[in-house]
Amino acid sequence: MSVKRRYFTIAAIAFAMLFPTLLTWVYFVLLENRGAAAQQSAYSVLKLIQFAFPLVFSWCWYRQTLPALIPGWRHPELLAGAASVIDAADGADRKETTGERLEKSKTPMPRTGWLVSVWFGLFVAASIFAGYWLLERTGWIEAAFLETVRQKVSGVNLDTPWRFVALGVFYALIHSYLEEYYWRWFVFIRLRDYLPDYLAIVLSSLGFMAHHVILLATFFGWGSPLTWLFSAGVAIGGVVWAWLYRHTGKLLYPWISHLIVDAALFALGYFLVFG
Repeated sequence: MSVKRRYFTIAAIAFAMLFPTLLTWVYFVLLENRGAAAQQSAYSVLKLIQFAFPLVFSWCWYRQTLPALIPGWRHPELLAGAASVIDAADGADRKETTGERLEKSKTPMPRTGWLVSVWFGLFVAASIFAGYWLLERTGWIEAAFLETVRQKVSGVNLDTPWRFVALGVFYALIHSYLEEYYWRWFVFIRLRDYLPDYLAIVLSSLGFMAHHVILLATFFGWGSPLTWLFSAGVAIGGVVWAWLYRHTGKLLYPWISHLIVDAALFALGYFLVFG
């Protein structure tokens, strides 16, 4: 890969890892007192930029092999294999293409993929409800926290049950897939071009965690151990989902697991706001 292409790709990866944190800070902190319309407008525009970026980057970078990418959407080795075509055009001399390395490391495990996906999702969902019950019984969850949750929900016009449920369905079914496509299909796989698997998994998971830290700190405070405990839990989820994607080559499995977790979070949120 030419030096120019290499630096451009690294810059794209860095942007992809940092932009969601900036996005969250803008609409959740900077625009906190600007009203629901301003927050929702900023959220929509910034989210569109976030989720369009991997597609735009891939189109610009690999458009010469786009017909090969479309049927292999769920197989990252095809995308990586496209990179080798571009590299060949640049006169690069590589001992092994990324696609070949991915193909060697991938272990087909459809049945195990389903088991890990579903059971990890259910385990996290159960932990969410059990953790809340424990924190409430031990006094860690206070009335101020519940009031903050209700104010945030009301501030973005989600103070009616049907609106809250509609948002929950959107996040569980659609947004969770978009996040898997963004963090696993793009960030994780692109990091693998430059780093060993375990470092790509860790770094992509830390990037996935970063914007959740802002969300959690808004409710619990930056100095609360709960903010950092739950943030660590998000990172662990990112590790499991990246590992699952690495071994299966399909977004289906991490997406199903992510879906279950998001559904549990919104179910708990519904209980806190309307229960």
